[in-house]
Amino acid sequence: MQKIKKETLLLILMAAAVFSLLIRSLPPASVSAGKENQVMLLDDGWYYSRDGVKTEIQLPATILQEEEGPLILYNDSLTQEAAGKTLTTRGVQHGLQISMNDHILYHYSDDGFPRNDQMKSKYDCNIQIPADISVGVLEVTYEKAKSGEFKLYPFYIGNGQAVMWYHLTHAAVTSSIAFLFVILSVIATGISIYLHFTRIDGRRFFDTAAFLFICSIWFVTDSSFAQSHFKNTAAICITSFYAFMLLSIPMLYFIKHTSDLEKYKVLDWLIRFFYLNAILQGVIHQVLKIEFRDMLIATHLLLVAGVGIAGTLLIKEYKKCKTREIGMILTAFIVLGSSGLLSLILYWILEIPYYGTIFEIGILFFVLIIISNIVMIMAENIHYKTEMQVYQRMQREDWMTGMENRKPFDDYLAEIQKSPAHYRDAALIFLNVNRLKLTNDESGHAAGDELVLGAAKCISETFGKAGRCYRLEGDEFGVVMQNPQTTEEEWFRRFDHEIQKYNRNSRYHLSIARGWSNLYGRDGILKTISDWKYDANYKLHKNKIESKRI
Repeated sequence: MQKIKKETLLLILMAAAVFSLLIRSLPPASVSAGKENQVMLLDDGWYYSRDGVKTEIQLPATILQEEEGPLILYNDSLTQEAAGKTLTTRGVQHGLQISMNDHILYHYSDDGFPRNDQMKSKYDCNIQIPADISVGVLEVTYEKAKSGEFKLYPFYIGNGQAVMWYHLTHAAVTSSIAFLFVILSVIATGISIYLHFTRIDGRRFFDTAAFLFICSIWFVTDSSFAQSHFKNTAAICITSFYAFMLLSIPMLYFIKHTSDLEKYKVLDWLIRFFYLNAILQGVIHQVLKIEFRDMLIATHLLLVAGVGIAGTLLIKEYKKCKTREIGMILTAFIVLGSSGLLSLILYWILEIPYYGTIFEIGILFFVLIIISNIVMIMAENIHYKTEMQVYQRMQREDWMTGMENRKPFDDYLAEIQKSPAHYRDAALIFLNVNRLKLTNDESGHAAGDELVLGAAKCISETFGKAGRCYRLEGDEFGVVMQNPQTTEEEWFRRFDHEIQKYNRNSRYHLSIARGWSNLYGRDGILKTISDWKYDANYKLHKNKIESKRI
């Protein structure tokens, strides 16, 4: 039986535990869809002033930095009805600060978890307008320009529940993929457990389940919704980094467990490097106070190396054998590598905030190809295993009676011969259907088959619970009882009772000769297997002769 990798089980348990903690971190607010919970676009009344000139703008907008210093945006369209409601927008990469009546309502700070500009660009900032404040002019300060321009995002307003629901619906792609991955991971875990107990290699399903769990955690924790609405932002961000650092490990195990790729020791070294990367980054962060964002390049380079090496090995194997299995996995890695490369370009070069979504969609297609491949392989393996089981059963089972045949009978006697002390009370019984050939000649083979089936039924009913019953040849049967517990005479009395019951309703009379022999003689001397069989066979023929006289 294939053993389940401890590393994969550890990853599954870790991912499941973290995911449950994330669910518990959600705010307890309920969300309704009533009119009072709608989020409204705050699109009127925006303007800024330069050199004493008031310029009205429509958000979203991009404004070039014409002079050093911050850009201040104003809005005078709010009424007292806005008191107690929540404003939401983006743009914290510009050092966002929002105030009203000289009262600072919001100022972004990296105190919780330092982010780079790429991370900040997708961060939702939610501003609670105090219920007791006199609503006046809203003042939004963008402290620094990015690449010489200010990117101004739209503002939305509504109560807290409505804003949370608004962000959740806008994270629909990520949340849907995460939910799908959780469902698939549960299915993959169930299949792997089933395969484990049916003696089929299910390690790759465990690997896939671990990958899905970790990916779902990364999708959730890396989303703007989780980082804006969960209680402990720092813990969410750290969880996101660790999930991202570890998500490749189950897939490297998956590659190892594919075909004969386990021979490539470079995969083991890659797995060690990913573990080491996660450990070292944690130590460096704690000891040297270097932020995770500044070490992200190391994880990205390791991911590129991992995908490149795994892809190279898959190409090498595919050139050698060109199997459908290797081909589909190679296709999946091409999809994953392409989406990862595009995400890195968006992240490092273009600094576009939806870099993560591209990679998430790539992972989704990667997983769907992988799962469809291993499901097909599993179906083929189950079909082959079923055929082999049927073939093996046919080799060891009598097709007419369903009893075991001579091969398992001889195997059992050989087992007894190896450890006779464990079978001290064992008894061997040879049985023979009397006048079967005559019945076949006079009434046809159907009549003879009926007698054989009747004999098998009587033998099973009498001896089946206490011993093992075999059909050795056409009219010959055998029984081995490890511990008869009663006398030979008592067993044959029960046997004759079963035969009598059968004959009351049978068209053909059933008579069965029998011969009994104990493994140890009355003098306590162990018989050899050949002597044991000879003794039972001798008594059988003696009983047949006596039956003919009667």
